[in-house]
Amino acid sequence: MPIEMAGDLLDVVVLVDPDRRAAEADTSALEQAALVLAPLLFHERRLAELEPQLRRDLVDRLVSGEGTENVFAQAAALGHDLHRQHKVAVLEWPGAPEGAALCDAVTRAAERLRRDVLVGSRGATTVVLVAGEDRHDPGDELYRAVSDELGTGAGAIGVGGHCDVLTELPHSYDEAVRALAVRRRSQDPYGSTGFDELGLCRMMGTGEGEREADRFVRVWLGRLLDYDAHHHTELAMTLSRYLESGCSYDATSEILLIHRSTVRYRLQRIGEITGHDLGVVETRLNLHIATHIRNVLDPPR
Repeated sequence: MPIEMAGDLLDVVVLVDPDRRAAEADTSALEQAALVLAPLLFHERRLAELEPQLRRDLVDRLVSGEGTENVFAQAAALGHDLHRQHKVAVLEWPGAPEGAALCDAVTRAAERLRRDVLVGSRGATTVVLVAGEDRHDPGDELYRAVSDELGTGAGAIGVGGHCDVLTELPHSYDEAVRALAVRRRSQDPYGSTGFDELGLCRMMGTGEGEREADRFVRVWLGRLLDYDAHHHTELAMTLSRYLESGCSYDATSEILLIHRSTVRYRLQRIGEITGHDLGVVETRLNLHIATHIRNVLDPPR
């Protein structure tokens, strides 16, 4: 007996009667069962169809700061407890299925990890609220699990800071977006990066912060980078290794496998090209920051 409602076949209820003993009353009971089950099954199907959208809407409200007291009840209805501590993670997997398919893959990955999550999306970015009392960064294990689900590791995850209360979720989301942007521009664009790992690069990531970082690099290294590009030299790399070594000629020569006198000559040329006096402590600090930012965002090929 088909169970139908609004023209949709919802299920089938069957009476197994191998000895043909069923009477008219049994057939009538079967019909009544189909009538009773139809609205229940229709309701369950509608809930199943609406649940992903409800999750996306709820996540969007929470990370945008539009959450109100009723979000706790809404989350509970979806099987998620918002009273716990959370971290926000954002994911991008170019070339992989977007939208609901990617959200489903993330949900399955989280289930395998026994992580309690609330998954939504904003544009092409999947947003995950990861519940947990521990301060452990879930990014690396989530990246591996999602890679397994999708069959490709060509994706990236950014993880924001820990949230003790609901009102901190927008801040954690912003941190996660910044961490993701830095990861995507780094030498290895695939993998996971937590905001807590960024150090100086915290000022970068999106919007004006990223533009200001690029401007800072151009102010301090622009002439040197242009010289390297035009003359096919590696003076910017020499400067970076010199500053990272604590301004040691010997250490720089060992790292670059060149003679100590060559290091000295290159540094002299760097000063002439840039107009910066490497003997000034503040100048060396700004150059060190600029080379560090460049190495993270636009690493030498």
